[in-house]
Amino acid sequence: MHEPGSDPFLAQRLALVRELESAGIRDPDVLAAFALVPRERFVPPDLVQHAYDDSALGIGRGQTISQPYMVARMTELLELTRPSRSWPWPSRPGPEPGAGTGPSGASGPGDASGRGAGSGPSRSGPGAGSGPGVGSGPSGAGPSGASGPGAGSRPSDRANQAAWSIDRADQGDGSVPLAVADQAADFRLGEAPAPAGPAHHPRALDVGTGSGYQAAILAALGAEVISIERDHGLSESAEARIRQVGLGLPVRCVLGDGSEGWPDGAPYDGIVVAAAAPQVPEPLLAQLADGGRLVVPIGPRDHQWLHVFTKRGEHIEERVSEPCVFVPLVGRFGFEP
Repeated sequence: MHEPGSDPFLAQRLALVRELESAGIRDPDVLAAFALVPRERFVPPDLVQHAYDDSALGIGRGQTISQPYMVARMTELLELTRPSRSWPWPSRPGPEPGAGTGPSGASGPGDASGRGAGSGPSRSGPGAGSGPGVGSGPSGAGPSGASGPGAGSRPSDRANQAAWSIDRADQGDGSVPLAVADQAADFRLGEAPAPAGPAHHPRALDVGTGSGYQAAILAALGAEVISIERDHGLSESAEARIRQVGLGLPVRCVLGDGSEGWPDGAPYDGIVVAAAAPQVPEPLLAQLADGGRLVVPIGPRDHQWLHVFTKRGEHIEERVSEPCVFVPLVGRFGFEP
């Protein structure tokens, strides 16, 4: 069990979850993963105070850790099915006296920014400079003013308050795993919850390891993750970082040209690309399992749109999600160095 104050970032982590939900992220398992994975461990020491800002941050070597909203949105678009018996999140507790009912405006799928969940943008495309930073969404799209629960409460009390404040107003089945706040408060890094029994784990490919944060989020969803990175230094440090976080996450970091994928681990239920491609890399489509999804930013170097490709037998379905800005995907099926 955590002693009071032993996780100084818990309130910020849960505030970010509320912010993501207000911005249109609806998958409760994705939100639960963000409540569990400590983003402060994936940013440079001099930027720790900004770890839970909804913005992209530089990690050195010309790379970034993507904006939390964009990581959440791309993960949500993968539609990975969390193993029902892998991560035993507790059920939502009954209401406590004075508990809140959820953030205002949470009942609808979109917000004032136009970042509605699952809605496609107009075909006109974003204007140059519409994204504020690399690995980020539209400027000004995130809500502001989120605050954590009271600092004077015991950890379990703070977690209960936070769990109810981020609970969805339209959720009524009593099983939303945002009560993971209870577990996040009492969870000691280095002691991952033991699986409750055998389960099928979706397989995911993370293209562009970077800091390792995206891979950790995928693994927290119960996926078996292969994360590919062309920069040896980044790959090595990300692998060490994921191991040191101590969540027992199933992530394998490999070196290679991410635009070519990683055939040895195929087929994948989900492939997420944290870098912009000029067109869809064909090898990634070929490595999808039937029903699998590829989420990739496509466009010129200065601005792109998120594309979602779904494999249906011998056919590939494509839809466009929203504007974004990412560093270029360098490789045989990406941009030239």
